[in-house]
Amino acid sequence: MNKWRALFIIFIAILAGKAFGQDEGNCSLYEEPGDFSIWLCAVSLPPIQYITISETTEATRRLQDPGCDTFKPDIPTLRRYFAKARRVRREDWMNLLDWVHCDVDGTMIFSNGQRAGWSVGPTQMGTIVFQDESGKETGRILLYCPECNFRPFW
Repeated sequence: MNKWRALFIIFIAILAGKAFGQDEGNCSLYEEPGDFSIWLCAVSLPPIQYITISETTEATRRLQDPGCDTFKPDIPTLRRYFAKARRVRREDWMNLLDWVHCDVDGTMIFSNGQRAGWSVGPTQMGTIVFQDESGKETGRILLYCPECNFRPFW
């Protein structure tokens, strides 16, 4: 691979990151007292125009952890979550945060017309998955919101 092609690929990767709300320059270290430290980075997304919440099927309910019936966020709560949530690295999201199988999911449309799927859990973890017109994934942001200590989050 020649150096110009390598530089072009790096340039495209940087642009793709900016297009999907990743702002590398605005990160801070968050420390959960007595537990862990994690880098949280700003997410710069267009305003959310529309959010839908998917119905939870009976099969999904059977796979959920006990106590999941208390996690029922509404649209205003989700808007508040997405406004406060910060991006985390995949390694930290997978290894440092508490996983509970109680996720609520749905879709969102941004003011610029971009569509995305989303998922949010009671332990303040979430994802935004960007999609093209055919529904194919074009990017993903992993989220954590330590400021989201309001109901229905645990």
